[in-house]
Amino acid sequence: MLKAIGAIILGIVIAVSAISGGIDKKADLAVIESVKKVEAADHKFSNNFIDEKNYLASIKGLFVENYDENRNLERRYQFSTASSGDHLINIEVEISKVYTKGEKKYVFTKAKVTKEISSYHEELVIARKYAFVKEKGEWKIAYIDVGIYSSETPLDKMAFTTFEGKTVEYVDRFNPLI
Repeated sequence: MLKAIGAIILGIVIAVSAISGGIDKKADLAVIESVKKVEAADHKFSNNFIDEKNYLASIKGLFVENYDENRNLERRYQFSTASSGDHLINIEVEISKVYTKGEKKYVFTKAKVTKEISSYHEELVIARKYAFVKEKGEWKIAYIDVGIYSSETPLDKMAFTTFEGKTVEYVDRFNPLI
């Protein structure tokens, strides 16, 4: 009889763990999709593929209610050399796994943006830390920290490349312009 009760309790514990693990995985996938949407919109807007109206519309609903939309415009980047002959070569964004600490989830991105300017290349590396909080049952972006570096900057000199003292693990990469 005691063994039967123990088996039932163990079964309940395993079932609850499996269900909550599935919920966490689903939440983490939704968080990653939000990051991809913002990365794509930010890079398209920064490189004049979309205008401000379309930019803001494409990220609407991804941020907490009290987020200042003007902060979105602050993430726009520009190269040090600009001319009418500029042309974009490549953007590759790496996305980290989802890190959870307390009531927040964090995702890190590292984007390598290469632009051909006249006869030479200029590269930027944009490191970001996305912080998510649960609002009305959904994970929303509370803030995004951004660091912009030249491609010669060593990784250990960049912000947002570690979490709790360990190097961030990037698990996906994509071109946000495609």
